[in-house]
Amino acid sequence: MRFVYFVTSLFYTVVSRRAWQSQGNVLGITESGAWYISRKYKYVFDKTLANALLVVFKGKSVLELGAGLGHYSKFLLSTGKLKALFSYDGVPDIQEVSRGLVHYADFTHSHNFSNVDWVLSTEVGEHIPTRYQQQFLSNIIQPAKVGVVLSWAVPGQLGEGHVNCLPNHNIVQAMFQNGFCLLPRTSQALRQTSSLPWFKRTIMVFSRGLSVERFLDLHFARSILRFYGKRRKELCMYVNLSHCFHWKNVQAC
Repeated sequence: MRFVYFVTSLFYTVVSRRAWQSQGNVLGITESGAWYISRKYKYVFDKTLANALLVVFKGKSVLELGAGLGHYSKFLLSTGKLKALFSYDGVPDIQEVSRGLVHYADFTHSHNFSNVDWVLSTEVGEHIPTRYQQQFLSNIIQPAKVGVVLSWAVPGQLGEGHVNCLPNHNIVQAMFQNGFCLLPRTSQALRQTSSLPWFKRTIMVFSRGLSVERFLDLHFARSILRFYGKRRKELCMYVNLSHCFHWKNVQAC
C-alpha cells in the first residue's frame, strides 16, 4: 500500500511539474490574478473528468467561471446535452483569443450573471488574491440554483500565479457558510474518474441547501461510476480521504 501511495505521489509531482512548465507562455498576470495569454497557449484538458461532469450537467444550464480558452465549455457544448452554457474568464482579450467562445469578466468585481443550474470553476480561486476571495466566491454562489463544481489548488501545488492556495476543508467551510453543502460521494467519484492528479486532490461538488443533498449525492456518484463501468466498492480507490476531507474540522451537513 505504501508503494502504491509512493508511485501515485511521484506521478502527481511529475505531471504537475510538467503542466507548470508548460505555462511558460503566460505573457503576464493582471492585478486580479488573471493571465495574459495568446491563442497558442495550451491548457491541460482532462477529458475523462469532462465526461463525468456531463453526467452531472446533462439537461441543465451551466456557467463556467475561469474557462480559459474554453476547452471544457467547447466539449460540453459539442455533446448537445446541455440546456445552456455560458463561459467567462478574466483574461483581458479572452473573447478574441477564444474566437468568441468565452466572454470577459473580472471576478474581483461583482457581476450579475444569469441564474443557472450549475456553476463550474476549476483551478481559478488560487489565482485570486486573498483580499478578493469573498467577492470571487459571491460570483460563484449567486447564480447557482442547484450546485457548484469547484476545484481550488491546495498548498504546495505548483502553478503560475498561485497566490491563494487553500486546504480542502477551508473551501468546504466557506461554501457551507454561504449555504452550500458538500456532496462527498460525488466529489470522490469525480476525483476517481479524473486523469489529472491535481483534480484527484481538489475537485469538489456542492449543492445549494440541504433538502436534496443526500439524494443528489447518491444519484450522481452512482451515475458517474456506472458511466465508467466502476463497481461501487471502487468508489474510494486512489482517494486519500485524510487529505481530501477533514471531517472533524468542518460542519457536517
